[in-house]
Amino acid sequence: MSKVITACEAANLIPDGATVAMGGFCGFGSPDELLIGIRERFLETGAPRDLTLVKGVSVGDKAERGGSRIALDGLVRKVICSHVGLEPALAKMIEENRCLAYFIPLGTITELLRAAASNKPGVLTRCGLETFADPRLEGSKANALTQETGEDVVTLLNIMGEDCLYYPAIPVDVCIIRGTYQTPKVDTRAAIFDHDKILLVRERSGRWSMPGGWCDYNLSPADNTVKEAMEEAGLEIVIDRLIAVQDRDRHNKPPYAYKVVKIFYLCHAVRGAFVQNIETTDSRYFSIDDLPDLAEEKCSEEQVKMCFKAYRSKEWNVQFE
Repeated sequence: MSKVITACEAANLIPDGATVAMGGFCGFGSPDELLIGIRERFLETGAPRDLTLVKGVSVGDKAERGGSRIALDGLVRKVICSHVGLEPALAKMIEENRCLAYFIPLGTITELLRAAASNKPGVLTRCGLETFADPRLEGSKANALTQETGEDVVTLLNIMGEDCLYYPAIPVDVCIIRGTYQTPKVDTRAAIFDHDKILLVRERSGRWSMPGGWCDYNLSPADNTVKEAMEEAGLEIVIDRLIAVQDRDRHNKPPYAYKVVKIFYLCHAVRGAFVQNIETTDSRYFSIDDLPDLAEEKCSEEQVKMCFKAYRSKEWNVQFE
């Protein structure tokens, strides 16, 4: 029997008045399909009603994604979170006193969710003393409606002569998280040559590799390679051509739990000089017969020698898998 159900079917399982904990962090991990399912069910049937939404930071894109999906009168009665800056519809709902709202420091929210999962009575902390979270001030109550009618969620305690804040655990009825398929990570490497020698950088481990690393989400593989060469080797480089696109599992050890695509570029340095940094401690040029101890998980001897072949060949055929 399949355990997979649609978003709308999942929404049908949420009862009125439920406390719903939501996963996600800023623009990442928003369970949008589930939120859309909850919204559509409410618009069609008027249920579920009066939900309490518990989450950490904003889960959205400053537009419609995330908590803004369910920012509807009657659907959400109470919001408990650290902020809603990326969820404009939810923020407006709170500002206009259309729901109760409590802003609790992010670390405390995290501990409250852990307390609920481990059946602990609550969270005792010094975090938030003499701030908006302190019950002597606002007690985490984020709007006028909550200050006037909302129950208290934090208590000031004195323990052995020291003030502390106590938050009772929040019983969670439903947890919604984003589930998806895994996509490969991309690792790029710069094969920088000078007079038939390749530039390698020494990692903090003491072993050597070609400059490179994980491709940033906002950079092309080529741009990422240029960035990594500057960060790890202190060199401004020009990419001459593509050497290879490889499946890491076929060439590097140990195996990783996730898939990695490795991209190698033939490059030359324009200017710059090595400066020790948080990732590398040295850089040198090596001949093919004098390679140092390599960080095999990043670039193997086979891969370095492949780059030498590409450098020496006038008609190199790009290798790909």
